[in-house]
Amino acid sequence: MGQNYRQLNEQDRVFLQIMLDKGYPKVRIATILGVHRSTIHRELKRTRRIIFGIN
Repeated sequence: MGQNYRQLNEQDRVFLQIMLDKGYPKVRIATILGVHRSTIHRELKRTRRIIFGIN
């Protein structure tokens, strides 16, 4: 009944950044990584907070 969630590891994060730099859509990246698109959006939100110090 519940969903299985998986956080991205460091290798996934590097892959995510490379694919974004190449212009791949977030939904396609999520499919390649085998995660839900919301995982990608949450990761990007989390990363922006760390890089830019956004609360």
